[in-house]
Formats: sequence, C-alpha cells, structure tokens
Amino acid sequence: MALLAGCRDRASTRGADTDDAPTTVRIATFNIQVFGRSKRSKPDVMRVLVDIADEFDILAVQEIRDASGDTAGAYLEAMNSQGNEDHRMAVGPRLGRSISKEEYAFYYDANVVEIVGRPATYPDPDDVFEREPFVARFRVRAVDFVLVNVHIKPHDAVTEIDALDEVRAWAESEFGDADLIVAGDFNADGAYFKEDMQRDLLDMNWITPTGLDTTVKDTDRTYDQFVISDSLMDEYTGSIGVYRFDREYGLTQEFSTKVSDHYPVFAVFSVAP
Repeated sequence: MALLAGCRDRASTRGADTDDAPTTVRIATFNIQVFGRSKRSKPDVMRVLVDIADEFDILAVQEIRDASGDTAGAYLEAMNSQGNEDHRMAVGPRLGRSISKEEYAFYYDANVVEIVGRPATYPDPDDVFEREPFVARFRVRAVDFVLVNVHIKPHDAVTEIDALDEVRAWAESEFGDADLIVAGDFNADGAYFKEDMQRDLLDMNWITPTGLDTTVKDTDRTYDQFVISDSLMDEYTGSIGVYRFDREYGLTQEFSTKVSDHYPVFAVFSVAP
C-alpha cells in the first residue's frame, strides 16, 4: 500500500471501481485534546475540526472523553452536515483505569475507503496498556491493510511501546493481514522516551522524521508517530508531515490550542494497481 501528499479537491474523488479512482490514500492520526462535551459545544472549534477531517481519507482520533458517549457521533454528524457528506465512523469502547476514560475512533471517506470485517480492541491479556489499541482492517481499491490506533500512556511509554510487538502479532492473526500501520500519540519523545530506542522496542519502520514537531505549543516534541511493516515500504510514497491547521486557516496560537495541543500527522500510501 502507498500514499502521496498534497491537497486534493475532495469533491472530485471517485469510487473505487472507476477509471479515475484515487491512486493514493492519505491517512492521518490526530490527538484531539480532551474531546468531549465542552469542545463540541464550540461551533468555531468544530468547524476547524471538520475542515481538518476533510483533508484526509482516514483519520485516526485519540482522546475522545465523554461519559455520555455522544461526542464521537457528534463529530461524525458535523462532518456530514458541514463538509463531505460521505464520512463513516468506527468507534471503540471507553478505556482507561481511572475515572477519566477515553475512546478511539476511525473516521473515513466512504467514497474512497471501506472497512473489512469488524474492528476490534486488543484484548491485552497482561493488562499492559492504559488504553488498549483499537484496530480495523481497511480496503482502498484492491489494497487491504490493518490500522492500529494507539494512545500511549506518557509515563509508561517504554513498557507500552515494547508491548506493541504483541499487538502486531495479534492483529496479523485476528485480521489475517501482515500489512500493518501503527499510528497515534506514542508520547515517544522528551522525558518519556528516547528516540534511539525505537527499533529496539518495536522492530518496524518508524517513518516519522526525528525532530518533526507534532505539538501546537512551543514544546518541539515528536509525540505522534507512524510505524509501518516491511511489507508496506514499497507502497509508502515517502510523504509524511504535520498538518499545520493554524497556518492553513490563519489561526492564532491561542485559538489553535482550543482545537488541540497536537497537530494531525499524516502519511501517504500508493493504492495504484
């Protein structure tokens, strides 16, 4: 599988069986800081979140916090009423050991992408993860791949990232596909994690450049990551980056931090036959 960068006219996207079907898929991960009732009640913030979602074929979201369980669906409803009307969603259970629980979600453009089978949460037999990874198998044209959505606990980053090898083995068995992408907020920088430990803990391809700042404030950390299996390296176009929504939409830093403390990170893969 592979991706290309660059903005596209979303309205021109065609279905998967036509001659002008997309040749790339653009996947993003986005930690939307404390995404719950308060944030979704702000129309200006939701407008930005919808515009961001419209930039990608698949958006893996972390940190949905809402005891009512309504926020994930409210985001989808906003996407389909304010932007591209063909978004779909897969949302996981509320997770976490404390009272502050989170959901993962995948949002995707059904004109381009379909989910194959049923998404699943990693069973975590040894209770390693604060928030067990949420996993789904996707198909774009004739290309299938498994996407693992993670939000690593900061102070347990080394332990949880080390355990992603077990998640990979489980996902390959569960979904019958070794083409794997792990994406999300790894908290893989600063005091939590030393970048030279990456492949020692998870022997896959860490494609997010060291030094890429994925945070909105002046912290300069590469917390958010894409890690892919060897089998996807031919499809990976080499295009990866941070979506600077503040620059794209002319936002102040003060307003941008109301959207999130993270930027989306995206990668592009080729799906050409």
